[in-house]
Amino acid sequence: MIATNLLRQAQFSDGRPAMSVYHHGLGSTQEVPVRTGNHLAPALVTLGLYVSGALLSLHSDGPQVLGYLPFLAVLAFAASGLLSLRLVTAIARSEHL
Repeated sequence: MIATNLLRQAQFSDGRPAMSVYHHGLGSTQEVPVRTGNHLAPALVTLGLYVSGALLSLHSDGPQVLGYLPFLAVLAFAASGLLSLRLVTAIARSEHL
């Protein structure tokens, strides 16, 4: 009977129990997904450039470099290479994978 009265007093007006949970050190746990997202977005763009460069290299239409490499494929591979280097340096600076 006493437990029932305590539970009724601890409820909000909509019938749900009111609880407060405090966790110390949760801020550092929330930083990990942000850091991962900051590395994942450029990684996906880089992957897209690698795949598009590979697909463009299969076709010989348009201007070619060195007589056989399509110019757009070389451009995509160069951009993806630069983004890869930037991503690796950003990961190395953050000291976390």
